[in-house]
Amino acid sequence: MDGGISYIKDPLPDGFHAVPLYSERYVLLCPASAGWLPGPQATWAEASALPLCLLAPHMQGRRRIDGMFAEAGVQPSPTLETDSVASLFSHVAAGGWATIVPAAWLLAFVLPPSVRALPLVRPEGSVPVGLVTLDREPSTVMASALVSAAEDADLEFFSRLPLVPRPGEHRPAPARD
Repeated sequence: MDGGISYIKDPLPDGFHAVPLYSERYVLLCPASAGWLPGPQATWAEASALPLCLLAPHMQGRRRIDGMFAEAGVQPSPTLETDSVASLFSHVAAGGWATIVPAAWLLAFVLPPSVRALPLVRPEGSVPVGLVTLDREPSTVMASALVSAAEDADLEFFSRLPLVPRPGEHRPAPARD
């Protein structure tokens, strides 16, 4: 493998190089019906009390979400765990569950009118995402090309995404600055 996109918050092990790409923020997806959170945002503590479907605990994305819950001083008790982001969206759309996903996923999935996305606050955290390659010389041609492309890319728009799309809205990636 020449490179991969990964969270880069933790110190990288020796022998690896990272090119930061953007900072990932999270949103709570929940049914838009009465009885769920009424406000324009949610705290991590409020989210922890909901019937959650989350990524499986062995997944790095879930470990980051669990870290945010821990920072808020709470621990979720999900009623369903999966290794599929598409499954998370489907379960929330079916009703009865809420989930937490990176805001960037709102570019890939259309929220049905029955689902709303709420920014998560207290704490308001983000996790750096970047390209990770082996730190060796000479580098492979592919790894060099990936690093060059990553260094030239402007993906910080992911960090500036509006967090709350209207139901049914599909957001194409915004134009770069």
